[in-house]
Amino acid sequence: MIGFLLSIGISLAVSILLIRAISSALNQVLTEACDTEKRSQFWLIFTKVMVVFTPLLFVMIFVPVSEEAPFVFDVVFLRQTLGSIISGLFFAMLGIGFQISRLSPQNPFPKPKASKSENEFWGDKDAGT
Repeated sequence: MIGFLLSIGISLAVSILLIRAISSALNQVLTEACDTEKRSQFWLIFTKVMVVFTPLLFVMIFVPVSEEAPFVFDVVFLRQTLGSIISGLFFAMLGIGFQISRLSPQNPFPKPKASKSENEFWGDKDAGT
């Protein structure tokens, strides 16, 4: 049981460090993408909750709890704990990144101007006609 509680503590600590690292930039991106400050704050809080809960879920599912054996802090325990936390953070950040990428413009580059020369290699010849 001590090992399980230690896993949860490590998960919370790593999640809080990640939240502190991305909060400022994420707040700027969400403020630009959302129409109002309330929407931006909602999505910022939602993101923070997901960054905390996803690694916790992975720890609860994948780190074994042994009631009968005494807790031994060994390499296997540390590997399972950190692997679960990193996997959880990866999937949380992957989901967040995917959603934020959907907020950005789909085509930020303008379409090339039509070519006036028939020998020119690129350019849309029938644009603007």
